[in-house]
Amino acid sequence: MKFLSRMRDRLGRTAVGHQLGAAFAIVLVLTAVVGGVALHGLTDVNAQADALSGKWLKGVGVLADARMAFVESRENEVKHSRTADTSYHSEYEDKIAETTKVITPALAAYEGLLTSDAERALFAKFSRGLNAYRQSQQRVIALGRDKKRQDAADVSDGAGSMAFDGALGALDALTKYGFEGGKTAAAQTAAVYAATQRTMLALLAAALLLGAGLAYAITRHLIGQLGGEPGTAADVAKAAADVDPRENGRHRKLDGQARGDATGIGTGRDECSAGIGERGHGERPDRPGQPGSVEPHRAAGQRASTDGDDDG
Repeated sequence: MKFLSRMRDRLGRTAVGHQLGAAFAIVLVLTAVVGGVALHGLTDVNAQADALSGKWLKGVGVLADARMAFVESRENEVKHSRTADTSYHSEYEDKIAETTKVITPALAAYEGLLTSDAERALFAKFSRGLNAYRQSQQRVIALGRDKKRQDAADVSDGAGSMAFDGALGALDALTKYGFEGGKTAAAQTAAVYAATQRTMLALLAAALLLGAGLAYAITRHLIGQLGGEPGTAADVAKAAADVDPRENGRHRKLDGQARGDATGIGTGRDECSAGIGERGHGERPDRPGQPGSVEPHRAAGQRASTDGDDDG
């Protein structure tokens, strides 16, 4: 309460121009703060959205394409090792080459999206597994061309299968890491949006309350200084300006004369009463004509009162 009282006193001593300037300055500062918070929140949301779409979703898509091509390459390698008709070898080798054209640029694109040491470690593990599998695959193809179908099948089922399983497991782990990163980015985006929304609502509420309080305080102070509503004060000033000064003087003169006459009448009455009291002291008032009779004096007082009333 003391604080509010001091604030009101200080506001009352402040010039109107300074009050209005301070009020507008406070409103502008609050507007700037709200806008700054909104821009900061939008920047954070945009950054998280870019990370979600440009890194995690893109990375998972690239890995999905690489996985499909890798599995297809393994299927063609197995067929190459099992076929007894060497005329199919060229067809299978062409398909394996096509999958290599998909896997190599996909891995190069994903390598540019790496952001953490854990992700780099998973990517390196898959690269090692892929290289080991390709070496085994080249052996299977060479044995098949040499018409060593059984040896090719043994290598494909043994070393080739182990290398493929190891590389595929590393690729699946890398894909899972991408999914988890995307979920984290989405959760962070939602959290940033919610925090920004709460902050903006709080600032807007504070701005509205403060603006309403300033408007009320300044308006009340201005009306107090003007002595009422501006329209009423203007009407009073106009009415005072329209009155003829000569009429005001004549009215004041007449009022003064009336007050003087009334004062004279009252003085006459008092003097008559005093005289009657002095002459009638100790005499019989009910016998007219005798010395000290009050009748002549009472009649004189009544005539003086009547004359005074007529003059008024």
